[in-house]
Amino acid sequence: MQISAFWSSIVDISRLVMVSKTTEAATRVHLEKVVAASGLSPEQITIFCQSEIPAFDNEGNLLLSSRHSIVTAPRFLYSWKKILEGGKIKKKKFQATILKQPGELVGSVCLDKGVPRVTEYSELGPELAERKADDGRLLFCAGSIANHLYSLEFLESFCNNSFHLPYHRASKKIPHVASDGSFVKPTVPNGIKLEQFVFDVFERSKNFYIWEVEREDEFSPLKNADSAGKDCLSTCKRDLAVLNK
Repeated sequence: MQISAFWSSIVDISRLVMVSKTTEAATRVHLEKVVAASGLSPEQITIFCQSEIPAFDNEGNLLLSSRHSIVTAPRFLYSWKKILEGGKIKKKKFQATILKQPGELVGSVCLDKGVPRVTEYSELGPELAERKADDGRLLFCAGSIANHLYSLEFLESFCNNSFHLPYHRASKKIPHVASDGSFVKPTVPNGIKLEQFVFDVFERSKNFYIWEVEREDEFSPLKNADSAGKDCLSTCKRDLAVLNK
């Protein structure tokens, strides 16, 4: 698409692919197969791995992934330096949103004492998440789909060791090795993962906007296995096919 639309351009568009230690190998193998066929140069692709921190059970105890190692999980924190290496954006800060549906597991863009924030669905709670405004829409109706546009100057202001994003608690089903050496694959949430999100820098923005976009054009999440029939690989493929008819 880049070649056909911008064939006369001398600037290559860079792609940054964030992976975890569990997905890195498979992602690299896949990209090696498709990059050449797509007409892109390997130099346009930067793969970077998220750092990881320990996960723990609901009592605060570390969990074992083997007899000699602990369970860790990605922070979900974007690597600022990698983004800046490939970034060419010079715009204001804004966040794309969709009109959230009842029960939808996405964060909500809102104002907290006049400060822009994204509140995770797990932190909002079901009562507030389902509350309606006078016009019948959800009170917290601006669903965050993680489409963000920042200026380089804004991002660079956080590239120092004194700045730290806050951690968010996420209740998860965490496979682990039990004290007797058996492998446990829980069916209900049994522990806590700590996550960091790039949207927590919004509160420091002086020029913040949200842009409501069409769901069909911008949002088809991949969260589940195909057996779920929703927010899975099959629905993503279907939505992309419909969009590009």
